[in-house]
Amino acid sequence: MPALMESILLHSMTADFDETTQIYGKIFCFTGTLQKMVRKDAMQMVVNLGGQCSDRVTKDTNYLVLGNNDYCSSIKDGKSSKHKKTEKYKAAGLDIEIISENVFYEMLAESGELEEVATGIGHEYSRYRSRSSEPF
Repeated sequence: MPALMESILLHSMTADFDETTQIYGKIFCFTGTLQKMVRKDAMQMVVNLGGQCSDRVTKDTNYLVLGNNDYCSSIKDGKSSKHKKTEKYKAAGLDIEIISENVFYEMLAESGELEEVATGIGHEYSRYRSRSSEPF
């Protein structure tokens, strides 16, 4: 299955969302390799909090989460095509934010999805990782 189909396979593990979180109702896109978890797990956390994930940056995207792009030698200026497209949309006045992986984890922590963001090995993260290794 193509990697671009990853986001459509995600389904929330709950129907009871906290609509006051920064994640609820927002559309996230990820670029690069995340250091503390695999992308699918990060995307699942967004969906579990009432957000949506997209495999592509669009005019509807609210957040682009930046991972590490060192894996790809074809990336010029240290920015992926998603990053460049997001900067273009932001310059045009669209409501889209470029955030680091750590800011994303802080958002998860504020939403109650992660207890300990700094090390990435908090109790909730460890519990989630073991649970998420099962098929969704």
